[in-house]
Amino acid sequence: MNIKNINLRVKTGDSVILTCGNDKGKVGEILKVDKKNMRVVVKGVNIKKKHQKPTNDTQGGIVEMEKSVHISNVAHVLDGKAAKVTYSIKDDKKVLVFKKSEKEVRS
Repeated sequence: MNIKNINLRVKTGDSVILTCGNDKGKVGEILKVDKKNMRVVVKGVNIKKKHQKPTNDTQGGIVEMEKSVHISNVAHVLDGKAAKVTYSIKDDKKVLVFKKSEKEVRS
């Protein structure tokens, strides 16, 4: 399967909610999408500590950073709750919309 053609329905900048795990219910913005491994990095979610060695240009110590979560564990947010999305044709363009309200996800 060609990884470039996989449609994940999420993009950088989308607002999502975590549906399971330790951070269940937290809302954040997508910072990075990894299509190959089907994972996303969400701002303020799944924060882990990394013990980093000092180098010539960075100071060492314990650094907190966001780790990736699987794409199946996030959902788009509508009014603070997880919502289903689908594609719709508007003005001869394929647009991602919420199923219940028919609002565009990225407007």
